[in-house]
Amino acid sequence: MTDLEQCRQLRDYDVIIHMAARIDKSEKQPYEVFKTNVQGTLNVVQALRKEQVFIFTSTKDVYTETDAYAQSKILAEKYVEYYTKYSGFRMGIFRLSTTYASCGSGFVNLFVRSIREGKVLFLLMEGKQRRDFLYVDDFSRAVERFLSSADSETYDIGGGEENSTTILGLVKIIEKVTNKKAKIKFSDQGVRGQIHYVTDLSRIMKELNWHPEISLEEGIRKIVRG
Repeated sequence: MTDLEQCRQLRDYDVIIHMAARIDKSEKQPYEVFKTNVQGTLNVVQALRKEQVFIFTSTKDVYTETDAYAQSKILAEKYVEYYTKYSGFRMGIFRLSTTYASCGSGFVNLFVRSIREGKVLFLLMEGKQRRDFLYVDDFSRAVERFLSSADSETYDIGGGEENSTTILGLVKIIEKVTNKKAKIKFSDQGVRGQIHYVTDLSRIMKELNWHPEISLEEGIRKIVRG
């Protein structure tokens, strides 16, 4: 992705889904974050032709965060929007909320694994932060809906209100599904970033006739079944 010449091979495809990113919020290697997420995305869009469809996965963090990861996604979005007009390809930018999968490595999977193995979970703010959760199959359906449309648009996508809960609430759901009691320790360490975030799905529901179908509990069951 950071090699422009290699990116030119993308011209052979009708649809490109760009999900590659360096997700590092530690601020230890901002240059590498910007190089991958900004320069890499610029290389991709420079290589595209008019007849193609380009789907770019961004993040909800663009609304409130100031770390290198969020800022790199904002810049990458600007390049996508500019080259859509310049080159004429169709774009779909999806700003993802907390997305998880049965074989993923995110914090939802970490929580499931820790509770099943009897490991201690350290929760900030007594687990009161609120998030909405999107199972990856629902995201795939949204992409299919977009490909069937004629739109060129930016969408907020997540589980929405019906699939939102506090972090402690997530733990309770995992306890129910696994029939295991979580070992919890509350930490007084400060919380970085958004404390509460639930995706507004009104645009994507209206324009793509899409809504999440997999509940948070069902998604947790998929993780447990492997």
